[in-house]
Amino acid sequence: ACRMADDGNSPGGMNNSYSNREPEATALNKRKSLFIARDYSKGLGVRFDRTYPPQLHGLISEEEWSSTIDKVNEIFEEAEKVCAASVSETVFGCLTCYIFRCFTQTHYEKKLFELNEFLDDRNHEVFGPVGLLLRDPMHRGLRVLEIAYVTEEESSEYAV
Repeated sequence: ACRMADDGNSPGGMNNSYSNREPEATALNKRKSLFIARDYSKGLGVRFDRTYPPQLHGLISEEEWSSTIDKVNEIFEEAEKVCAASVSETVFGCLTCYIFRCFTQTHYEKKLFELNEFLDDRNHEVFGPVGLLLRDPMHRGLRVLEIAYVTEEESSEYAV
């Protein structure tokens, strides 16, 4: 469900329109990371494994871990849900040759922004003070959830 890796060969400085608050993204590329795999037990929707990684023992409580993963999974579930808003966005997009998307955010983009806000809060409150950084899964193509180990100087940026 999770694995450790030295992330020295990953692409650096990836930034998307949903997260411009990830300081020192290129400096984190050479750090060790813990990767939490996708959970495909309930289908192909974006969902991450809730299993508590033993590498986090003594750093983050199991309750904090579970609540974080549950919220991340909930945000993705809401983002992928077919609702009146997503259907109307699709229909209106077809009618306008998708030009209207230059002027407004889609339901999915709004949920990705919500995810980034949540990850920023969790990094400041829980992960940063113990030297960890929970990174946006979009940086890894939604394949894994990355937890990067950072130095004390870097983790002070995330302390409350």
